[in-house]
Amino acid sequence: MSVPESKRTPKPVFLAALKARELAAYTLRICTNPKNFSPQFQYALTDAIIRTAITVHICVHQANNIRVDPSKAGWEERAKNRHQLQERAAASCNALLAYIDLAKPIYHLSSKRVRYWAKLTIEARELIQGWKDSDSQRFKVTDKPGM
Repeated sequence: MSVPESKRTPKPVFLAALKARELAAYTLRICTNPKNFSPQFQYALTDAIIRTAITVHICVHQANNIRVDPSKAGWEERAKNRHQLQERAAASCNALLAYIDLAKPIYHLSSKRVRYWAKLTIEARELIQGWKDSDSQRFKVTDKPGM
Protein backbone atom coordinates (compact mmCIF):
# COMPACT_ATOMS: atom_id res chain seq x y z
CA MET A 1 0.00 0.00 0.00
CA SER A 2 1.46 3.36 -0.97
CA VAL A 3 1.62 6.45 1.20
CA PRO A 4 -0.60 9.33 0.07
CA GLU A 5 1.42 12.16 -1.47
CA SER A 6 0.31 14.62 1.22
CA LYS A 7 1.73 12.35 3.95
CA ARG A 8 5.09 11.62 2.29
CA THR A 9 8.19 13.15 3.78
CA PRO A 10 10.65 14.61 1.28
CA LYS A 11 14.00 12.87 0.97
CA PRO A 12 16.93 14.60 2.67
CA VAL A 13 18.69 15.18 -0.65
CA PHE A 14 15.66 16.98 -2.07
CA LEU A 15 15.45 19.35 0.89
CA ALA A 16 19.22 19.93 0.88
CA ALA A 17 19.22 20.66 -2.85
CA LEU A 18 16.35 23.14 -2.57
CA LYS A 19 17.96 24.95 0.35
CA ALA A 20 21.38 25.06 -1.35
CA ARG A 21 19.79 26.56 -4.46
CA GLU A 22 17.86 29.07 -2.37
CA LEU A 23 21.06 30.06 -0.54
CA ALA A 24 23.03 30.52 -3.78
CA ALA A 25 20.24 32.54 -5.42
CA TYR A 26 19.80 34.80 -2.38
CA THR A 27 23.56 35.34 -2.11
CA LEU A 28 23.82 36.23 -5.79
CA ARG A 29 20.87 38.63 -5.57
CA ILE A 30 22.20 40.60 -2.63
CA CYS A 31 25.87 40.52 -3.63
CA THR A 32 25.24 41.82 -7.14
CA ASN A 33 23.15 44.72 -5.85
CA PRO A 34 25.50 47.73 -5.55
CA LYS A 35 23.18 49.22 -2.91
CA ASN A 36 24.07 46.30 -0.63
CA PHE A 37 27.63 45.49 -1.66
CA SER A 38 29.93 48.29 -2.74
CA PRO A 39 31.99 47.52 -5.84
CA GLN A 40 34.99 48.81 -3.85
CA PHE A 41 35.42 45.38 -2.20
CA GLN A 42 34.21 43.28 -5.16
CA TYR A 43 37.45 41.39 -5.75
CA ALA A 44 38.55 41.27 -2.14
CA LEU A 45 35.39 39.86 -0.57
CA THR A 46 32.20 39.83 -2.63
CA ASP A 47 33.53 37.48 -5.29
CA ALA A 48 34.67 35.02 -2.62
CA ILE A 49 31.24 35.12 -0.99
CA ILE A 50 29.53 34.41 -4.31
CA ARG A 51 31.96 31.60 -5.20
CA THR A 52 31.42 29.97 -1.81
CA ALA A 53 27.61 30.05 -2.07
CA ILE A 54 27.79 28.63 -5.58
CA THR A 55 30.17 25.91 -4.35
CA VAL A 56 27.54 24.78 -1.84
CA HIS A 57 24.96 24.49 -4.62
CA ILE A 58 27.30 22.79 -7.11
CA CYS A 59 28.62 20.25 -4.58
CA VAL A 60 25.09 19.27 -3.55
CA HIS A 61 24.09 18.97 -7.20
CA GLN A 62 27.16 16.88 -8.08
CA ALA A 63 26.76 14.62 -5.04
CA ASN A 64 23.12 14.03 -5.92
CA ASN A 65 24.13 12.96 -9.41
CA ILE A 66 26.38 10.20 -8.10
CA ARG A 67 24.34 7.03 -8.11
CA VAL A 68 25.32 4.57 -5.40
CA ASP A 69 23.96 1.09 -5.95
CA PRO A 70 25.45 -1.48 -3.57
CA SER A 71 24.55 -4.23 -6.02
CA LYS A 72 26.97 -2.82 -8.61
CA ALA A 73 30.75 -3.02 -8.66
CA GLY A 74 32.60 0.10 -7.51
CA TRP A 75 29.75 1.37 -5.35
CA GLU A 76 32.07 2.00 -2.38
CA GLU A 77 34.16 4.45 -4.42
CA ARG A 78 31.04 6.25 -5.66
CA ALA A 79 29.72 6.43 -2.07
CA LYS A 80 33.06 7.88 -0.94
CA ASN A 81 33.03 10.51 -3.71
CA ARG A 82 29.47 11.45 -2.86
CA HIS A 83 30.38 11.70 0.84
CA GLN A 84 33.35 13.98 0.03
CA LEU A 85 31.14 16.32 -2.00
CA GLN A 86 28.61 16.44 0.84
CA GLU A 87 31.43 17.30 3.27
CA ARG A 88 32.73 20.01 0.96
CA ALA A 89 29.25 21.53 0.69
CA ALA A 90 28.88 21.58 4.50
CA ALA A 91 32.38 23.05 4.93
CA SER A 92 31.54 25.72 2.37
CA CYS A 93 28.49 26.64 4.46
CA ASN A 94 30.84 27.14 7.42
CA ALA A 95 33.11 29.34 5.30
CA LEU A 96 30.09 31.33 4.10
CA LEU A 97 29.11 32.00 7.72
CA ALA A 98 32.59 33.44 8.32
CA TYR A 99 32.27 35.60 5.19
CA ILE A 100 28.86 36.85 6.33
CA ASP A 101 30.36 37.76 9.68
CA LEU A 102 33.12 39.71 7.93
CA ALA A 103 30.74 41.36 5.44
CA LYS A 104 28.44 42.75 8.14
CA PRO A 105 30.74 45.55 9.34
CA ILE A 106 32.43 46.16 5.99
CA TYR A 107 29.19 46.62 4.04
CA HIS A 108 27.17 47.91 7.00
CA LEU A 109 24.62 45.14 6.53
CA SER A 110 21.52 45.26 8.68
CA SER A 111 21.25 42.76 11.50
CA LYS A 112 17.98 41.55 10.00
CA ARG A 113 19.65 40.74 6.66
CA VAL A 114 22.57 39.01 8.37
CA ARG A 115 20.25 36.93 10.57
CA TYR A 116 18.22 35.81 7.54
CA TRP A 117 21.30 35.02 5.45
CA ALA A 118 22.98 33.14 8.30
CA LYS A 119 19.73 31.25 8.98
CA LEU A 120 19.59 30.15 5.32
CA THR A 121 23.20 29.04 5.50
CA ILE A 122 22.75 27.10 8.74
CA GLU A 123 19.58 25.43 7.42
CA ALA A 124 21.43 24.38 4.26
CA ARG A 125 24.35 23.02 6.31
CA GLU A 126 22.04 21.05 8.61
CA LEU A 127 20.11 19.56 5.69
CA ILE A 128 23.35 18.60 3.96
CA GLN A 129 24.63 17.02 7.20
CA GLY A 130 21.34 15.13 7.60
CA TRP A 131 21.60 13.84 4.04
CA LYS A 132 25.24 12.84 4.61
CA ASP A 133 24.30 11.02 7.83
CA SER A 134 21.44 9.26 6.05
CA ASP A 135 23.80 8.14 3.29
CA SER A 136 26.33 6.94 5.87
CA GLN A 137 23.68 4.67 7.37
CA ARG A 138 22.44 3.44 3.98
CA PHE A 139 25.84 2.74 2.47
CA LYS A 140 27.72 1.50 5.52
CA VAL A 141 30.47 -0.80 4.45
CA THR A 142 30.28 -3.92 6.57
CA ASP A 143 33.36 -5.77 7.70
CA LYS A 144 33.86 -8.85 5.60
CA PRO A 145 35.03 -12.11 7.20
CA GLY A 146 38.75 -12.66 6.93
CA MET A 147 39.65 -8.98 6.65
